[in-house]
Amino acid sequence: MYPFAGTPGSESSASIFRTPADATIQNQPAFDDRDAEFLLIFNTSSLVSAGRGYGTYDVTSLRVRVYTSNEPRFEYDPSFDSVRTCYASSDSQFVSDSDAGKPIELFAAGFRSGAQLATWAENSTFGMTGVPSFAEGVRRVYPALLNAAGQATTDVSNQVRDRFEAAPIAIGTMTAVPAGQLVPQGSEIVFDIDLSSPAAKAYFARGFDQGRVAVLISGLHLAAGGPGGGVGDATYPAFYTKENITAVALGLQPKIDFTVTIGNVIDFNNNTVFPEDQDVIDFFNVLAGAECDTCRTIDVNGNGVFPEDQDVIDFFTILAGGPCCG
Repeated sequence: MYPFAGTPGSESSASIFRTPADATIQNQPAFDDRDAEFLLIFNTSSLVSAGRGYGTYDVTSLRVRVYTSNEPRFEYDPSFDSVRTCYASSDSQFVSDSDAGKPIELFAAGFRSGAQLATWAENSTFGMTGVPSFAEGVRRVYPALLNAAGQATTDVSNQVRDRFEAAPIAIGTMTAVPAGQLVPQGSEIVFDIDLSSPAAKAYFARGFDQGRVAVLISGLHLAAGGPGGGVGDATYPAFYTKENITAVALGLQPKIDFTVTIGNVIDFNNNTVFPEDQDVIDFFNVLAGAECDTCRTIDVNGNGVFPEDQDVIDFFTILAGGPCCG
C-alpha cells in the first residue's frame, strides 16, 4: 500500500519503507512514517468454515511467508529496534542502533473510513475521501496495535513523529542469511506469530470467523540514502506478489500456514462433550478466578470486557440454542 503506486492491487512487487518524520509538502506535514507497506489478505473460508463465532476458533499456530524481489540492498535484522533509533542523531532521545539494518515487521491490519475486512478489494481506495493521498493518517487500512479482545486499535503509521514504541505481532526471520548481511533476491522471510498473546490469538480467530486473515508487512527502512535518509540508493525491502507470474511459477508468492481447531462455545472445557453440567461448573469457576488450562475464554461475547454479567447471559443464551455472539 502506497499512495503513489502506479498499478495498485496488481503490482508484481511490493516495497516497504518509511519517509523522514519531518517530511512536508507546502509546509504541511506529509506522508506517514510507515509510507509504503505490503497488505496481505488471505481468503481462508475454503479451508476453514467461517461464521461460527470467533470464540469457537482455537488458533494454535500461524506462519506467514514472503519472498524478496529486490537485488541485495538491505541488511537482515532479526531483532526489535526501538523507535528512538529512528530519531535524528541530534535528538536528546536518540539511541544508536546496536546492529545493522531494520527488522521487517508484521502488524495487524486496522480498517477505518468505511473500509472493512469483509469487503476490501485489491482496487479499493487507498485514502479517505476529499483528503490528499500524501497527507498523514489518511490511509484506510493501517498497521495497528491490538486491544485485549484482539481488535485493531492504535494506528502506528506515524510512531516516529508521535514518538512511541510499537511492538509488531511478529518479526521476519531467515535461516539462509546471517544477521547483518545483505539479503539476496528470492530469500524467504518467515513470520511466526506468538499465539501465547491472547490479543494476537483473538485477532486471528476473528479473521477465521470472517473467512479472511489480514496482516500488514511494514518496516522503518528509509526510502533512500541509508540511515540518514536523503539522496542515495534504495536500501529498503521489496517482495514478490501473487501477480508476479514468474514468482508464482517458482513458488515465491506470499503464503500462510496455520493450525486451527473449530470447537463449540458451550464446550467450555474443550472435552468434546456438550452440553453438559461440567461446562457450566467450569465456566463459573473460571469466572470466579480459577485456573483452567483447557478452558475457553470467559469473554464469550468478545467485547474485551471480562468478567461481566453479559458474558454469563450470552453463555446461557448459546447453551439454550440461541445465536452465537462475538
